[in-house]
This record gives sequence, structure tokens and C-alpha cells, in this order.
Amino acid sequence: LTPASRYEAHLKQRYGMTMQDWQDMERQQNGRCLFCGQQADDRLVVDHDHKTGRVRGLVHSLCNQLIGRVEVLRDKWGMPLDDITDRIRRYLLP
Repeated sequence: LTPASRYEAHLKQRYGMTMQDWQDMERQQNGRCLFCGQQADDRLVVDHDHKTGRVRGLVHSLCNQLIGRVEVLRDKWGMPLDDITDRIRRYLLP
């Protein structure tokens, strides 16, 4: 299998998407990350809701990791999103 055919099989198995679906989504997003809005410098990855399996869009790998961490804080530790963003803001700002 080629890398492209492996990726297409991954899309189909994991998200029920074809490569054409992925390309259409990328076009709809103008090649930008749905989370941060920045242009993709690498292949965008599929972001999905882990509870429902619903595909939300294409995002940078790093943005996808951040989204996952925030979901853990929200779901596992029960922190409201407003509290999470306030804590991040206070922690990062001098």
C-alpha cells in the first residue's frame, strides 16, 4: 500500500470519510485550520468529537492536541470552559 492509500483507508475506517470528503472539507476551510484560522503548513488532521464520533473539521495537529487536552479538563475533571480559559490566561500572562 502507498502512504496515500493507507491514509484513505484510515479516513474511511476511523471517520467514515473518503479522500474526496477530506479534500472538499479542506477547500471549504480555504486550507486553514478550523480552530486557529491559520493557513496549513502541513497536512491538516481530522478533528472529531470523541463522544459522538462527529467530525468537526480539519485542524493543525498541534491544535488538535490542545483541543484534546481541553476536553480532558472539561470532561474528566469537570472544569467549565470559561474556567479553563481564565486559568490559561492567568498562567500565561505576566
